[in-house]
This record gives sequence, C-alpha cells and structure tokens, in this order.
Amino acid sequence: MNFTAGDVLEQVDLNNMVLAHNDDSVISGLAVSQRGAGANMSVDVATGSVYIAQTTYTESGVTNLSIDNHDPSMNRKDLITYDPSTSAPVVTKGTNHAGGESDPTYPPDIPAGDILLAIVNVDANASATDPITDSDIVDKRILQRDPIPLTYSGTNVYSATAPTSWTDLDLSSVVGSNRAIVLLKVHNTSVAYNTIALRTNGDTDEYYNGTYFGSPSLFRLATLCCTVTVQLTDATGKIEIRASGAAGTDIDVLVYAKLM
Repeated sequence: MNFTAGDVLEQVDLNNMVLAHNDDSVISGLAVSQRGAGANMSVDVATGSVYIAQTTYTESGVTNLSIDNHDPSMNRKDLITYDPSTSAPVVTKGTNHAGGESDPTYPPDIPAGDILLAIVNVDANASATDPITDSDIVDKRILQRDPIPLTYSGTNVYSATAPTSWTDLDLSSVVGSNRAIVLLKVHNTSVAYNTIALRTNGDTDEYYNGTYFGSPSLFRLATLCCTVTVQLTDATGKIEIRASGAAGTDIDVLVYAKLM
C-alpha cells in the first residue's frame, strides 16, 4: 500500500492497518488487476499467500472475480478481500452514492475476519458493462516480510567415526548451498565417552576444549547418548566438527531455516 499527496484515507485503509498490526496481512502476491484475457466486468487476483489469524493461506492459481454492472447515475466502491472462511479472494459489493459532499462515495466495511486487497471504483456509466481496467483498481495490500520458514528434515548427514581435528561437514544436500540455522541431533554410537565440538565452517575461533565443556557448541556425550544443538552454516551450507576421540558418531538435521 502506498500513499501520495492528495490521497484520502478510507475507513477500510485504517482498519486494514489495525489488522496488519496483528500480523494479518499479505505475505506475497495477490495483486488485483483487470482481467488478463481481456478487460470486462471482472478482475483477476494473482497467485500469492496471506497470513490471517496465525494461519497461512495460499492461492496457487489466478482467481477471476465478477463485478456487478455500473449504475447509470450513481458511483460505487467494491472491495476485494481475502476470506479465510472460504480460503479465497472475494468481492464485497458497495452501495451506490451520488458522489460529492452531499453523498460521498465510500466503500463498505471489511468483512469480519477478512483482509483488504484492493478497492474497485465502479463509477456511474450509461454503459452498464463498461470494462473494469487497472485505472479503476486501487491496490490496498499491506505486505509483510515473508517469515523465515522452518523446515523439518530428520535426515542423517553423518555416520562415521568422529574426526579428532577440525573437519568440514557438508549439510548442503539438506539445507542448500546457503547460510542456514540448523537444529542437529548428535548421537554418540560408541561405547566410550566422547567430547564433540561444532562450529561454522571457516570460523577460526577455537570452540574445542578437551577438559571443559557444556556449551551448545561443545559437549561431552556418554556411551550411546544423544544431544541436540543449534548451529549456523557458512554460505555454502557447511559446518565443522572435532572430537576428543575417533568414536562412532551419528548426526541428523532435525530442522533448518535458510537465511535471507
């Protein structure tokens, strides 16, 4: 949503801002435009997704919505909203107004539970079916930053004897060749205690100490015991591992999030 000099805030603008303050807003897409197959009395809503009441709704195809005909002497403003109860964009028809100070043209209220995508100006027109074009459509989407999604994996990425010097561990087959935050499960499959350290690939600070341990990046595992730890990969999806002994070790990526 964008404002320039001379623009007037409608009540639906302010109410949509209140909804967005509670995170009910557009994640991506869902722009409203004239019918792509040729302008008529309908509009197209693009693919995209919204976040409403802590739930994400996604439109994987373009949605075409019919607009009621023009009145020959009265003006109208219709709303295009996203309705989570039907998981789809919908039209809310406005009422006819003469316009001007005596009877200004204003849109209907946003239906309860919906968020606003656009206002369609259906101006007085002797031709009842005069096409709706982009010049009649006012974008009212409030876009939020796409949240960083957490992805469950559960993939084993290491099953061998742990190295006793810093060694690269490539997680890119799971998290991609990019920076990511990963939740790892580390399992000492050996019959001896082992102290294990992890760090971001390329980090030259020392995380390993054979005597003292107890941080998320340095821990001592008893025989056949596991722990979970959060690590940051480098820009290619790699971390590093080092252990006190060459003992059997399994590492699984439980959950990860790619960083933007």
